[in-house]
Amino acid sequence: LYLLPSLAFLALFTYYPMGFSAYLSLFRWNVLNPERIFVGLENYLSLWREPLFWLVLRNNLFYALGTIPTTMALALFLAVLVNQNLGRVRSVYRVALFYPTMIPMVAAAMLWVWIFNPGIGLFNYYTSFLGVPRVEWLYDRYWALPAIIIMSIWKNFGYFMLIYLAALQGVPADLYEAASIEGAGAWRRFWGITFPLLTPASLFVFVVAIISSFQVFDQVFVMTQGGPADQTNVLTFYIYQNAFRFWDIGMGATLTTIFICLLLVLILVVFRYVGRVEGNGEEAHRARGERGEAVGGDGLGGVERLAVRGLRPPERRLADQPRGDQGELRFQGSGGGAGVLGGPDAQGEGGAAPFHLGLDPA
Repeated sequence: LYLLPSLAFLALFTYYPMGFSAYLSLFRWNVLNPERIFVGLENYLSLWREPLFWLVLRNNLFYALGTIPTTMALALFLAVLVNQNLGRVRSVYRVALFYPTMIPMVAAAMLWVWIFNPGIGLFNYYTSFLGVPRVEWLYDRYWALPAIIIMSIWKNFGYFMLIYLAALQGVPADLYEAASIEGAGAWRRFWGITFPLLTPASLFVFVVAIISSFQVFDQVFVMTQGGPADQTNVLTFYIYQNAFRFWDIGMGATLTTIFICLLLVLILVVFRYVGRVEGNGEEAHRARGERGEAVGGDGLGGVERLAVRGLRPPERRLADQPRGDQGELRFQGSGGGAGVLGGPDAQGEGGAAPFHLGLDPA
């Protein structure tokens, strides 16, 4: 009963419009001619034969590939940078980097129209010092879409940076301290500790970035109107053109249905990958926990101990191995066999083959 109002709202304003849009896609219906003519899948076949539809899909894919990895990498880099101990200026940096996200998209797009102005724009002004000729950023068919990508990266990276910052607060400081004691540098600590522990946050950011990249509309509407020559036309703007400029409601509904199905497939693929990663992670943590349940004097649990141990230089890991009475190294295999290295006994205990230096013992 508590969920009933939310479910009713979701059904009324989400699922019903989606279903009605799929229903309208089976008709030829123009606002200027109120009569609906049932055409079945003709609208879909018409789009399949329409070159502009494939150009729009290509533009949307190019936009997604240009914005998603760049925005995520920039957000992660700045989050790690701002997360350092910077004193009082730390909050100033956070606000300054997050500020573009708070600007309304239409206002930000108008700002970048002036920045990309070929005559008085800042972009051409600064690139002229490098000897680069003036570029008609928003009027050149090759540069218009990259210009929108640059604007979108600037607008969105602050939001993703905030998510990464929140995730970084949950990384135990003891891991970094233990890794530093073991001789791991900053670069190795990042790839061995920070990056793996930020995987859930990265997957969430990735899903949000995919949805955002296919919902792009405001900047295209304000900056280029889909031009020049439809080189910045994307799915949402193409839907707007068909439904509200050409008044072809049937074709607009067809494009909307395709848009929803495309997003649904992408999100399902990502969620399936997320489930697989989380399942593998849980199995790995469970296995490591069974092998290192005890907490030692350093205050680290089994999983943390193994994570830090993996960052040790090989000579440190070798020095930590248990030794026999005559100084030989003793190894215990995961299958129950044991091996001896460096002592008089060259054979593994129980008939098992001895381990070699190239293997990381359990």
